[in-house]
Amino acid sequence: MSPGSVFYFRDVSQNHHPARQLTTAMISAGDAPLWNPLRGAGQPLLANPNMLVLHPTTLLFVVLPFEWAFKMSIVLQIVLAGAGAWLVLRDIGASRAGSLLGAAVFCLSGYMLSLGNLINLLDSAAFMPLTVWLAGRAMTRGFSPWGSLAALSLAVQIMAGEPSMLLCTAAGFLGLHWSLGGGATERSAPAGAPAGQSRSLVWRLAGAAGIVLLALAISMVAVLPTVELLAQSERGAGFDREEALKWSLPPMALLQTAVPDLFGDPTRTDIASYWGGGVFDAGLPFILSLYLGPAAIILACAGLAGGLTSGNRRRRAEALVLAALALGGITLSLGRFFPLYPALLSLLKPLESVRYPVKYFLIVVWAM
Repeated sequence: MSPGSVFYFRDVSQNHHPARQLTTAMISAGDAPLWNPLRGAGQPLLANPNMLVLHPTTLLFVVLPFEWAFKMSIVLQIVLAGAGAWLVLRDIGASRAGSLLGAAVFCLSGYMLSLGNLINLLDSAAFMPLTVWLAGRAMTRGFSPWGSLAALSLAVQIMAGEPSMLLCTAAGFLGLHWSLGGGATERSAPAGAPAGQSRSLVWRLAGAAGIVLLALAISMVAVLPTVELLAQSERGAGFDREEALKWSLPPMALLQTAVPDLFGDPTRTDIASYWGGGVFDAGLPFILSLYLGPAAIILACAGLAGGLTSGNRRRRAEALVLAALALGGITLSLGRFFPLYPALLSLLKPLESVRYPVKYFLIVVWAM
């Protein structure tokens, strides 16, 4: 946050910074930010979800000096990710200390901090824990007001235009709430409210469908112009298989979860500073760091072992679900290095428009 420093890497300086400047200038002048006149003889602005015109962070640029707003639009979302993770952990029965530690592991992981360079991913991923928490409460405490709030949070994720983050959110919700009867413990439910396990499957299906439909209705203001633009773009026709599998996670890169800067500094081109160019696609990683920390990994493994050997059926089920999420996230992230993701591409053609399998490592961080 020091005055002499700026976020700059990857699309930040090339796309997001100038796009935010243009959007802020147009709003300040009383113009609707519909069209970008400064690039390629004119391009859609609001219809392009990567420009993030309709994201809540745009409000920061209306009330704060530009550079401060730009920094806060990144930093505050990292904080939001941690706060949402803390709320989820509290509702599933973790202690205050455990909830704080889990939230810190999630929001301060190398993956989440790397999204400061990939703002369109950050602007969806940061709302994932909040969506899961609100949706879980809607499942256990009734749709009003939790379901409506969950739909608002999910709508923000949809408008950010990053399908892989939506798939990670769905996996997190299904794993942590659905499989565990709603996620909230009887201890966390209000007096007189049905416990998580007492909600019927039909009731939870209806609640989840209501959240998704309401979120889609709210986000249509961004989705409809985006769909129209998508029909005229290369992405609308789908990428070829090679492009869809680009930036798969090499198995050796998993060592980064315990060893920081294993391959050096990927923002430097000097081979003495970065020697990972022969490991990753395109000569550099898409996600700059996957670091989780040896202590966090050891604690997670201890928790998993304790859960699997526990006589408590609920705790054992929770451990199995989280282990399955982590394993699933790793196998998806491996992309072309493991047969699962290529098989999914063959079965589900729309997945070819969701590039860069390493994005799914968010599921692993969530399970941790």
